[in-house]
Amino acid sequence: SLSPSPTPQALSEALERAKREGVFDRFRATRADVRNQRRLRYAIAAAQVETVLAVLKEDIVRAQAELEAASRARRNTAFFEAELHRLKKRELRTKQHLQVLESPESLWGLHPLHPIRTRARRITGHRRFAVFINGCILATCLTLGLDRPGLPNSQRDAISTVNSILNYIFIGELCANIVAMSFASYIDDRTRAIDFLIVCTSFIDEVATRSGVSLGNAAAVLKVFRMLRLIRPLRTVKGMRGFAVCVDAVGRAGDELLAAATVAAGLYAVFGMACMQLLL
Repeated sequence: SLSPSPTPQALSEALERAKREGVFDRFRATRADVRNQRRLRYAIAAAQVETVLAVLKEDIVRAQAELEAASRARRNTAFFEAELHRLKKRELRTKQHLQVLESPESLWGLHPLHPIRTRARRITGHRRFAVFINGCILATCLTLGLDRPGLPNSQRDAISTVNSILNYIFIGELCANIVAMSFASYIDDRTRAIDFLIVCTSFIDEVATRSGVSLGNAAAVLKVFRMLRLIRPLRTVKGMRGFAVCVDAVGRAGDELLAAATVAAGLYAVFGMACMQLLL
């Protein structure tokens, strides 16, 4: 025979008894302990990877010394060059693995080796995915170049449709990168932070355009941010070391550049007022 179902009063009494006994507190503490233990395991794994990385650096120094010695002795250096190349590739993979282990949790709960984050890293790190995104960036350049005043409505609608598709693609890429890297790690890089701003403003513009909402004075601000899309093609060369150095230097010199711009604006204002006084 089936047991009678508990009454609401019995359920309420059981809930109050569980609260008094601290059952829910122990459950929350258990979850916190699991998270702390997971962080400890990742820290231990990262320390082990750092040890391997230190050994690899010593091997690379040794291989470089052997390569230089063979070059000075005018011997065949093909073996030493191949060995050095292999060690550097292994060092790069080890650094990437260490970066994964040291990355914070993504989306408030996805640990670095979570299957979702692992799949997202495989997608965003794939060569074909990078080629596809670069192609979308070049398509953005074409739409920006084709968009001009006086276009027929049919052509303007076609450009708007292509821009919408590209915006959704870039939003998907942004979400995949944030899942793979975590939000804090993603915006830590200045070029990615600029791209995040571009995608967000493009999304706001897209939603406002499709919904027919009037933004009023904010529309002028969005037009200014829309101009940031002109720097999106620079993403295609962000892998160049010189470009990364330039972006980092500009970012670090932000305060100095602002001070220089303020002084220049003051000088222009002074000379402008002086010239106006001469005309009076």
